[in-house]
Amino acid sequence: MTMATPTPAQVPTPTRGRLRVEIHQLEGFDRRDKSFNRNVEIWRTAQGYVAYFQYEGLELQTAPALRPAEALKALVSAMHRRGVSNIRTRLNFKGNRYLAERLPWVSHPAAP
Repeated sequence: MTMATPTPAQVPTPTRGRLRVEIHQLEGFDRRDKSFNRNVEIWRTAQGYVAYFQYEGLELQTAPALRPAEALKALVSAMHRRGVSNIRTRLNFKGNRYLAERLPWVSHPAAP
């Protein structure tokens, strides 16, 4: 069985021209105080690293940053501005390597 090469229109937008370098698990509470758990993808682009997140109607992508940690920090700040609280993250994938949830959670308190 042969598989056709996808055309550019078939490639999901977040991956076009990018390389995913990390996946972080993110937990928090939305404005309704509903807890959630989603992935944050960190992509390397020609301009730098961007973080991408999607939850219900909220879709965020950061401006390019010099390092993955800076992109994650920018995403967390944007989420705080949108009323998300009690945010914590954990790196689960570095490249294609699964870290088996061995790394500790990192809390991201809102700025005072």
